[in-house]
Amino acid sequence: MSTSKNVWYFAYGSNMSSTTFREGRGIDPLQSIAVKVPGWRLVFDIFGMPYREPAFASIAPIPVRTPLEPLLMHEEQVHGIAYLVTHEQYIHIIASEGGDIEYNQIELPAVAIHGNTDDVLTVKTLVTAFACTPTRLPSLRYKEIMFQGGQEAALPNYYQRYLDNLPHFEPPKSAHRRIGAALFLSFWTPLMMFAEALTKATANSDGNGNVPKVTKLIVRFILVVMWWYHDHVHASIWGRGDGLQISSLRDFDLYDSMGEKFPLNSTFQQRETEPIEKQWEPETATISLV
Repeated sequence: MSTSKNVWYFAYGSNMSSTTFREGRGIDPLQSIAVKVPGWRLVFDIFGMPYREPAFASIAPIPVRTPLEPLLMHEEQVHGIAYLVTHEQYIHIIASEGGDIEYNQIELPAVAIHGNTDDVLTVKTLVTAFACTPTRLPSLRYKEIMFQGGQEAALPNYYQRYLDNLPHFEPPKSAHRRIGAALFLSFWTPLMMFAEALTKATANSDGNGNVPKVTKLIVRFILVVMWWYHDHVHASIWGRGDGLQISSLRDFDLYDSMGEKFPLNSTFQQRETEPIEKQWEPETATISLV
């Protein structure tokens, strides 16, 4: 069924949900297969909105560990759905994700979970191009969409449990923190709505799903300033809106809630995805970034 005009697209986040992918994005795939991608894990380092949707999903290479080092919970191999879509549908997916504002496109080998597990697909998927560090927590809404998608795809029970047990952002409960969240959102929500409208208005300007450079610059600037203000000013007065439990920015050189260690004050970093050298063997997969 696959032809040169069709693309295997790997969904690992909210696009696993048929409600999001088929109804929300209007994509009717030609075929779908539950798969996993050896050597890669789920992370939440895509900028969202503090106090509402702090972070969205991406994937990253699993750190190389010695045999004596335990595999951490969040280093479970990422599972998801490989959708066979037309080239036009794939471009629509890229455009609906904001083009290259926050994501880069890469190709990876994916292994079928059910049926013939020797089947290896070359899938296209999205990784962060403009990451927030440390990683933040997803909202309960976003987490539940992912879990629902995992159920629909009949992903293995252990991975469904993994999704279900992911920590999530809990809205503030005290009056003080709720006031702080309301103040933050009253100022930044209109700016984020403008950024979203600008992204949609200029989507697919190059025919490949991407936005013009000026749009990318404006939206990234809004995101950086918003999160800088949250991390360095607002959170110290009103409490954090990203689910992290840290007393000050000095704790950023310790560990975030997902177990990752980051250098002091490295709140933002630009990631340019370089070509990936893929080495595939039937029993194990080694994927290195070059």
